[in-house]
Amino acid sequence: MSVEKFAKVERVLTAIAASLLILCAVVVVLQMPQQPAEMILDTMVEIFSYTGTAQGQ
Repeated sequence: MSVEKFAKVERVLTAIAASLLILCAVVVVLQMPQQPAEMILDTMVEIFSYTGTAQGQ
């Protein structure tokens, strides 16, 4: 497997993982409406910063 192909597969898997994390976050928000908005935003920022570093490798 070439490096380019592996990088492409890694990007797709990272995108899928990010989508699943966002979906989970949305479910959690819907389940717990009393949760502070700041906490939700912090979680989203953490998710996006993590996926950003994963794609940058």
